[in-house]
Amino acid sequence: MQQFDHIHHLWKLKPEQGDIVTADEKHSVLELVKTHGTPLFIYSSEIMRYQVDSVQKAMKNALPEVDTHIYYAIKSNRNIGLMKTIRSIPGMKVDCCSPKEIEFAMKECGFNADEISCNAGMLSDTDLDFLAESGVHCVLDSFTALRRFGARVTPGRKIGLRFDAESNMDSLSSAFSKFGFEHKEIDEAIKVANESGLVIDALHVHTSWAIQKIYLSEFEKTLSNIAEL
Repeated sequence: MQQFDHIHHLWKLKPEQGDIVTADEKHSVLELVKTHGTPLFIYSSEIMRYQVDSVQKAMKNALPEVDTHIYYAIKSNRNIGLMKTIRSIPGMKVDCCSPKEIEFAMKECGFNADEISCNAGMLSDTDLDFLAESGVHCVLDSFTALRRFGARVTPGRKIGLRFDAESNMDSLSSAFSKFGFEHKEIDEAIKVANESGLVIDALHVHTSWAIQKIYLSEFEKTLSNIAEL
């Protein structure tokens, strides 16, 4: 792994504040702690850019004919300094799971509607009103959400369908999973989407928070399941 001996664009995050601290010179962690105190969370924009670039290159090499994108999940860390760095990286988009996260992405971070994907379950009518008006791409995971969203948008609105990954990588999948339609429900989901005037342009599955090498065979099984869908 590439090593970095300096840190640029640092963010200080304490329970009572979220001040942005910028540094153009080399700093040791000890120096930063002496200056800002603890607890102190430090993020390196250089490492962030390096990691994103590595993933983008890997996707292009694996799928040269496919227009691929990385969606950063805001719920993982919504520190404003970190988010502004994410926004500055070419090609980066964001994944949101609530209207509040969408508002934050647009108003505070500068993302446009076409740079946002919303994946959320148990959507209320108020949530769907907001999503319909916002123009963001939505991934829906229930028959009622399909029908209610279709009633709020112009026919032809593009959406994604979320399916249970049916994976053994963790405890996310089960007979009572909240992570999407069961595979046997695909025909009915397509039918309801069509009847609701929606156009399906994406399939989505939630596999795991962190896929380790020991789970690669299970991950390949999940991809095979998606291909069958």
